[in-house]
This record gives sequence, structure tokens and C-alpha cells, in this order.
Amino acid sequence: MKGLWTKDIKLISSQQKSLLAIWLIAAGILITTDQISFAISYTSIITSMIGVSTITYDAFDNGNVFLFTLPFTRKEYAMEKYLFTFFLGAVATIGGILLVIVVMMAKGAFSVNAEEILITVLINIPSLLIFQAIFLPVQLKYEGEKGRIVVIGAVIVIVVFLFRMLEMAGIDLLDIILNHMYLKDTTLWVSTYIISIVVWLLSFIISERIVLKKEF
Repeated sequence: MKGLWTKDIKLISSQQKSLLAIWLIAAGILITTDQISFAISYTSIITSMIGVSTITYDAFDNGNVFLFTLPFTRKEYAMEKYLFTFFLGAVATIGGILLVIVVMMAKGAFSVNAEEILITVLINIPSLLIFQAIFLPVQLKYEGEKGRIVVIGAVIVIVVFLFRMLEMAGIDLLDIILNHMYLKDTTLWVSTYIISIVVWLLSFIISERIVLKKEF
């Protein structure tokens, strides 16, 4: 698996312009709006998307035909994609926090809202897991532009479904967020993490089967 990590790191390092653009946009958001939460989440999720794009690079010009002759299993390949994209998201989260501190200090705000940063990080972890759970199986199955179109459609359906279920259960999500009711709700936090981890594990099982059945 070390070889796969080396390969993907080199692929990511070749996209320096895209990575620079992500951080410049995040910095611009902070300078103009002070949106700390959005800047951190944005850098994390978008950087993870670049990690997912390594699947497309692997398949480019029948590259998988050669790649899967190397000494690693298909299960290891699937697992590496999950670990690598989460690693990128985690590193980008830390980088986003540092960016927030630097930009806010440059603007003259010598104190940063630590509570907002903490809440953002706590929310960002399950968000990354759910992001992987949705994107990776579809990208492994369809690859390229078709995969992205399917993912966008799936995300829309899932979001609409979740909001519909919350509405039927009489839960006002907007009210919970605006009134910070989630801050003291330990059950909500624990449930969120358990659900996201379970979904992540189920997604990995699906991805593993997709890779095992693929023909190159």
C-alpha cells in the first residue's frame, strides 16, 4: 500500500495550480466575509475531491491494466483510496485552521473564535466520511465525467430525502442550527459519528466489491 500512497501523492503534487486556487479562494472568502466555518469546510472537501480524482488518473489510457499487475490486492487499492482521501481532508482541515488564524490576524483580529473552529472541525469529520461514502463507490464504478454526474444526482436525492424525513419527524433543522441546540446535545453528536462511520464502512464494502468485479 506504500507504493499506492507514493503514486497518489505524486499525482496530487502535479496539481499545484488547482491546490493553490483552492487556498486563494478560501483566503478570499475569509478576507471578504469572515466565514470561518465555510473556509475550513471548503478547503477540506474540495481537497478531498482532488484525492478522489486520482481514480480517474489511474484509469487514464488503460493505466489500470498495468497498475493491477503490481504486488497489491484490489482490497488494498480500495482501502487506500478511502484512507488517502480522508488523510487529504484532515490535512486540509488543519491547513484551513492555520489559514484562518493567519488571515484573521492580518486583518487585525488578534482573537479567533475557538468555539466556532472546534464545532466546524467536529462537524467536518463526519462530513468527510459521508463525502467519501458517496463519491468513492460511484467514481470507482463509473469513473470520469459520468461518475461525477451520477454523484451530483445522488447527493441531490439524498439531501431531499433527508430533509423530507426530518420534516415528517417534526424536526426543524434550521432552528436547531440557528439556536445552537446541537452544542449541548451529546446524543446528537454520538449518533452523527456512529451513523457516519457505519455508512463509511458499508461504502467501503461496496467499493471493494466493485473493484473485485472490475475487468481491465
